[in-house]
Amino acid sequence: MAPRHRKLSRVSEKLFGDNQVKLNCLVGDFAIVNGIMQTRTFVLDTEDAIINIGGHIDLTKELLALNIIPKSKGLRIISFRSPLYVAGSFKS
Repeated sequence: MAPRHRKLSRVSEKLFGDNQVKLNCLVGDFAIVNGIMQTRTFVLDTEDAIINIGGHIDLTKELLALNIIPKSKGLRIISFRSPLYVAGSFKS
């Protein structure tokens, strides 16, 4: 598995465990200036939660710094943990 896929896999595991997740909708709007993508809106809607993502991705230096904030859609047996902060290079 490539390093960046491992990083995405770890984030997915923290949010959903080993469960398959139905993605209802994904919306993203970014401002890109000098190779840096800044989130304006980045939202994932799943059956169990709405996940807001904020931060930036530096395409020139291949770095990212994102805050991932899941909000449960209701009372569930499985609860989401506190927000995740994902940072580092694309390679690590």
